[in-house]
Amino acid sequence: MYFDESKIVKDYVEGKNTHEIAKELNTYNTSIRRVLLRHKIKLRNRSEAQITTKNVFANLNDEQTQYWLGMLAADGTIGNKEYLVSLELQNKDLNHLQKYCNFLGISFKKIKYPKYNTIGYRASFKNKEINLYLKSLGITDNKSKTINIKFNFNNHFIRGVFDGDGYVRLINKNKASYEIATMSVDFKNQICEYLNNVNIEHTYNLRKDGIYIIGVYTQSEVRKFYDLIYNNATVFLERKKSVICPLYEEIQSGAKLSNSVN
Repeated sequence: MYFDESKIVKDYVEGKNTHEIAKELNTYNTSIRRVLLRHKIKLRNRSEAQITTKNVFANLNDEQTQYWLGMLAADGTIGNKEYLVSLELQNKDLNHLQKYCNFLGISFKKIKYPKYNTIGYRASFKNKEINLYLKSLGITDNKSKTINIKFNFNNHFIRGVFDGDGYVRLINKNKASYEIATMSVDFKNQICEYLNNVNIEHTYNLRKDGIYIIGVYTQSEVRKFYDLIYNNATVFLERKKSVICPLYEEIQSGAKLSNSVN
């Protein structure tokens, strides 16, 4: 049986899996795999799930969409090779990554870091439509210094960015601070403009290593920032919220408070 091998390769690289292609061509999955291997295409493992039915990030009015876009803006990889979209979190945040996987309907895999003698977890998929869509929103490859958001983001997006690239410090039982780090001057300006628009006083400074630190330090503004990102929120990184929520919600309980989380 003759197959258009160039189309098989194209369909696979753009997101279809071998079973889908085989079904369309009325052949076996193994036949499709042989074609791909013959063209030196790296086969995806089960953890590199494919999303081919819909763009789950399309509804920008949805809380989870905005939140996970914020996380991807902070910690994601939007690659050029095979239209990769990946989010990798440290071992202690596995439960949070599972929420992302549930949102997308994909799985994750364990990643070892021998240099640091630790592990993390990665959730990734390859899909042309979603990859290019994310880039059109300003979440691009090599985004550390170039990210420039091109959609109307809201407090849920800010919470996602904070959970990825933010710091919360409890200085004492009555004082706390928030910080967000970025290397992009455009993104720094966008976050500052957003905070200005919601009347939250803040500062920023440029460190010697080229990282901008956007900080909220005045205690009345810290409370406003807390309310901004957590009021009516259904998805967030619990370990970060738990640092400061006792200051406002459980201060009378005598709960033990952490000092700093990033």
